[in-house]
Amino acid sequence: RSLSFEVFHPCAAMVPSGDGADGKIVLGICAMAKKATSKPMKAILGIVNNTGHFTIVYFEEEMLLHSPVEEWPHPVDVLISFFSDGFPLEKAEAYVALRKPHLINDLTSQHILLDRRRVYALLAENGIPCPKTVVIERDAKTGELKGKAAENFVEADDYIQVGGVKLEKPFVEKPVDAEDHNVCIYYPSSAGGGVKNLFRKVGDKSADYDRTKSAVRTDGTYMYEPFFQTGGTDIKVYTVGPDYAHAEARKSPVVDGQVNRDANGKEVRVPVVLTPIEKEIARRVCMAFGQMVCGFDMLRSPNQSYVIDVNGWSFVKGVQKYYEDAGAVLAAHMMRIMGRMSFAPATRGTDAATTAKVSAPAVPGASPGGSLGRWENQELLAVLAVMRHADRTPKNKMKLVTSRREFLELHEHWASGPKKEAKLKAPKQLQEVLDLANSMLRGTPTQASPKLSRQAGGDSEAEQSEDDSLSGHSPTEFMVSRCISLDENELESLQLVQAVLSEGGCFSGINRKVQLKPVKWNAEGKVKELLIILKYGGTLTPAGIAQAEQVGQRFRSQMYPGEIEDASTMALSHAERGGLLRLHATQRHDFKVYSSDEGRVQMSAAAFTRGLLDLEAGELTPICVALVETEPRMLDDLNHEAEDLMKEAKVALNQRVVGTQDATAQSHPETMVKDLEELYQNLKVVCEQVANVNRNEVILVDCGPERKIVEPLDRGCASCCRTTKPRLVLKRWQKLREDLWDSKKGTWNISKVPEIYDAVKFDIIHSQGLAAGFMPLFEVAKRINDVIVPLEYGSDPQTRADIGSKVCGQLVRKLITDLQKSSQSGSEPSELPAWSLVTAGQYLKRSVASWMGKSSTSQDPSVECTSLMKDQKDIASPVPDEAGPENTPEADFAGLNPEHAGNFMNPDRRVRTRLYFTSESHIQAMMNVLRNCHIVLPEDAVDGQDASARADKTQIVCPEAEERLQGEPVFDYLSQIVFRLYEDKLAPPASEERYRVEVLFSPGANAHPSASRGNQHTMPLKELSPLHKAGTPLTLMRLQQLITPFAVTKPEDKDAGPQDLNRDRSEC
Repeated sequence: RSLSFEVFHPCAAMVPSGDGADGKIVLGICAMAKKATSKPMKAILGIVNNTGHFTIVYFEEEMLLHSPVEEWPHPVDVLISFFSDGFPLEKAEAYVALRKPHLINDLTSQHILLDRRRVYALLAENGIPCPKTVVIERDAKTGELKGKAAENFVEADDYIQVGGVKLEKPFVEKPVDAEDHNVCIYYPSSAGGGVKNLFRKVGDKSADYDRTKSAVRTDGTYMYEPFFQTGGTDIKVYTVGPDYAHAEARKSPVVDGQVNRDANGKEVRVPVVLTPIEKEIARRVCMAFGQMVCGFDMLRSPNQSYVIDVNGWSFVKGVQKYYEDAGAVLAAHMMRIMGRMSFAPATRGTDAATTAKVSAPAVPGASPGGSLGRWENQELLAVLAVMRHADRTPKNKMKLVTSRREFLELHEHWASGPKKEAKLKAPKQLQEVLDLANSMLRGTPTQASPKLSRQAGGDSEAEQSEDDSLSGHSPTEFMVSRCISLDENELESLQLVQAVLSEGGCFSGINRKVQLKPVKWNAEGKVKELLIILKYGGTLTPAGIAQAEQVGQRFRSQMYPGEIEDASTMALSHAERGGLLRLHATQRHDFKVYSSDEGRVQMSAAAFTRGLLDLEAGELTPICVALVETEPRMLDDLNHEAEDLMKEAKVALNQRVVGTQDATAQSHPETMVKDLEELYQNLKVVCEQVANVNRNEVILVDCGPERKIVEPLDRGCASCCRTTKPRLVLKRWQKLREDLWDSKKGTWNISKVPEIYDAVKFDIIHSQGLAAGFMPLFEVAKRINDVIVPLEYGSDPQTRADIGSKVCGQLVRKLITDLQKSSQSGSEPSELPAWSLVTAGQYLKRSVASWMGKSSTSQDPSVECTSLMKDQKDIASPVPDEAGPENTPEADFAGLNPEHAGNFMNPDRRVRTRLYFTSESHIQAMMNVLRNCHIVLPEDAVDGQDASARADKTQIVCPEAEERLQGEPVFDYLSQIVFRLYEDKLAPPASEERYRVEVLFSPGANAHPSASRGNQHTMPLKELSPLHKAGTPLTLMRLQQLITPFAVTKPEDKDAGPQDLNRDRSEC
């Protein structure tokens, strides 16, 4: 609509005294021209002017900057004035003191908004949740520490500490100057390290990542706070008085730094619903800071919502409904304070009840969701998935028993006791090991990596150092240069340590680890002999990362309705469509990703999430830290009971294979031993063929999407992926051959069969053509592996059930909790702790009084670090105030009304997504639970638990699916177990049929590895298919009956320290 309103620009003639000449209220706009004449400002003032009660006077920028306040327009009844860059705030305050107009936004309080320390202190005083912080004060020119930090400041690889307050990475670093928007996020070495720099949007970028930096800035005073996981979005809230708030969600810059824009080039923001607590937060922010029109930033963490910045005067861009609401609220407020009769603001005819209910999108009921489909009248409530990591390099391990003083001292320094093992993974720790290896090798440069020992396996982290260091030198020359006190085994082991730890120039801490295990002690109890274990390899390949991302994209289209692209949606961004990304953008996607502690699993989770949420390509570390939570107890660790049961199963399996089992054994020892002999002979052939390869003629090709050279079709021409090198391929196969047959004991080591299977599959995919014997070796290795791997988890249903319960019992428990919570209406607390309002003016008066009472050495009246450390319960008043939330009507807000909802059937539905990334052991154990839960129970199941379960013969895995599983017994990379929970809206609320669960499974990339040829070194994945009969999913109650006996209680979390600033974890 066209906007026209009466505007007076100041000149020599002043506005007549009293009200406007025509009896109207004179509204002054005292701000910098760019802000005062912006489109949102004009739109809002147009609504105000259309009431016919106001005369609007603009204070010209030239006058604001250069004329005395006595020459500014007068009289003005109501003044809108706010700070922006270049605005003379002190002059505006002088004008207010001289003319005394009514203020929309208090001017004196705006000084607080310029200092983040004061903002947080005032938030805390009013019981508004905000992050706890550490302030480190420095001289901006010299970097010299000042204040509390000067007394006791520690900066380590993965944390900072001031006095007794310790803050671990990831953490956020903010300048205390609120006008400085250069914020940094520091990542822990366990996630790859580095720093992400956030800045004001430049084009489509709002952040960049630097993996080379890790030290905090020293050019001024900064405040540090924990990094919160928020599902990749943050919320902007805009108030117009204490009873109106508009909230929008956008993609957080911490994820990939890429700004999502719509077809018109505007940043995609979606109106969201505010919870009752968040409405009360908005009310308190507005009142405490004295800013009627105010914007602030909020994060929704797993535990609660936090205010992280207050901006003062801010308004929504491009939302006509907000302009109309804001103009109406402002006009009504100004008429009330001027004693005029209030009026009813005009609306656009939107139904009030509908407008007040802000939505969160859910799935449409009419269209099927992806290729798997769904049945009618059902609405998706939850998607839960358990997945294995993506394609990786072979895992490698070196062992060395030593009594050398240097390593004994290293163990004493890092171990918590002489009987304890030392696990060295941090960059500082690995650097000590590398320095020690270099010094013991006497004169070998750090970057040189002599011939790898027989303990070495193939891994890209060591290979470049090994090959490059050997050019121009013979093994004999290296041997002569070594100290004669090192025996051959020690020499080769130290060379491998040097090669692995010196590769790359820096430590990520995510792929390499050194363990120091005491094995012998003297009479005094001191360690006299150590077992050194170097673990490396097992890292994701570029092809694995790319495939994990592709699986995430496919998962989005198959699991969530509304993601199908057609001619009508191609022009829209993903966030503008009606599927998962729209759901996620509106904060109604309850989304969490969990991972084990292994680096390859974390990075698989990050790559999958990048595809699922359509994030920009780039480094995975920021995504991993922002969206992936590590839960090793649930997804990685095996308790003693599980380890004992699996050890027993492997012992029984070994006895069968070597021919000592009884006549009722399922496997045939004679056949298995013949297979092992054939496997050994094939290993010898592969070793000979790889050894005879002319390395100068090997074609190196890239892996994954970066592959630029296509593998030669000529079988006689060898090619090798850059993730490995021919020399280390040979070393790996020589070691596997020696480990398979224990010549000293004269027995087979069948635990090496899965390693051989993984290694030959990797080489067929990534080192095609190095040996013609790879294919025959794979066929026999697969034949044996298909028998051995399932039997490692038990040979009968009872044993498999027991091992499954012990290995993944916590995960089963968590899945049950997820399903239960998804089927229940969420309940949220309706109020914040009681409070007494502390205004910005009261805070400033107290701060100045406190400052003037201090010694002359204090330089700044801003809040001290310790005042920011207070717990919220110590800040909030214990006595309810009459102005408290229980006596305040809920604020209205403009949100996702039906015109924003698009094709969503139920705007109030929240969909829960939980992704659990783990290793093969947990996938096998979980599948054994699903396959056997209808037959047996764990031995420690409570009496009577099976009564109802036995009465119902329904099972999770139908006979047809069981037959498929027996034909594909090994679950490969990116295997998936998926649970989709639906609600039938037509079923009675108390009926078991109300909630049903689809259980889907894919064995992952288990095709023949030759299928990867010409396919970017990736094997195709098997599609997800139902484990139950197609179209007949289980009821939620039946599924709970079957798997609840296999769930174990989660151990109690250790209490966090009283000064621990890092975030708590939420169970769900």
